[in-house]
Amino acid sequence: MDTIRAEDLVGEEWAEWYRLTPLERWEESMKLWETYLALGGSLEPEPDSQSPFFDEIEWRESAAHGRSGDRGQRNLADNVSSRFLPAKPMKRGS
Repeated sequence: MDTIRAEDLVGEEWAEWYRLTPLERWEESMKLWETYLALGGSLEPEPDSQSPFFDEIEWRESAAHGRSGDRGQRNLADNVSSRFLPAKPMKRGS
């Protein structure tokens, strides 16, 4: 009787994935997230136009500045700094 190989059932790429340990899978998944973010992906949720709190004007303004709705490529450092740094420089003593 012939042995069933994972490659025969799911293909070489998936069989290779199945052979990884859970920790190895986790590490490979983290690489995919890094690549996604480096290519301009965002972790921001897409706006819900059906929500009673949806503000189309605000969403359009933020889309123009590279936030939700923008599919262009951005530098990862720009994305991180724009989310965690103040928009305007703060004056000393205030």
